[in-house]
Amino acid sequence: MRNNLVGLLLVMAMLLSACAQAAPNEPLPGNTPTGESPLPSDTPPVFEPVDPDDVVTGPDKPGEATPPANDWDPQPEDKFLERGNVFINARDLLIMESFPPQYALSLEGDLPTPCNLLRVIVAEPDAQGQIAVEAYSVVDPNVACIQVLSPFSVSIPLGSFETGQYTVLLNGEKVGQIGE
Repeated sequence: MRNNLVGLLLVMAMLLSACAQAAPNEPLPGNTPTGESPLPSDTPPVFEPVDPDDVVTGPDKPGEATPPANDWDPQPEDKFLERGNVFINARDLLIMESFPPQYALSLEGDLPTPCNLLRVIVAEPDAQGQIAVEAYSVVDPNVACIQVLSPFSVSIPLGSFETGQYTVLLNGEKVGQIGE
C-alpha cells in the first residue's frame, strides 16, 4: 500500500512539474534587475517588413488587417495550395426563425486528411433561381500528412432572399428548395 502511495505521489509530482512554466534563460529587454535594456543603445530595433499582399483590409478601417469571415472562406494563399475533394455524408437546409427568413446549409462530412482545409463558395442566385454552393478542400502538396479522414461539421449561411423559390445545389447536385 505504501509503495502504491509513493508511486502515485511521484507520478503527480512529474505531472505538475510538466505543467509548470519554464523560466526564461535570459531576461527580456527592460526586465533586467537594474531596469536597463540589455541591448546596446546603438543597436537599432529589428522590424520585419510587411508584405502589402498579405494584409486584408476592411472597408471601414483602411490599412487594418481583418480576419477572414469564416474558416471555410477561400483565402489568398489558397493559390499556392492543391485543390482536393470533400466527402459529404449529410446535408440539410435550415430555416432560421427570423424575419425575413434566413437560410443556411448544414454540412457534415470528411476531409481527405487532417492537413486538408475546407473551402466553401456560395454564389448569388442565378436567373433560374439556383444557388450554387461549391465545397472543396485545399492542401499543401509539400507537407507529409497522415492518411486518415478528418471529420467536419459546418453551417454555411446562405442569407435572406426576395420572394420566390430557389433551388440550392451543392457541387452540382440538388440539395433542396427554399422560399415560397
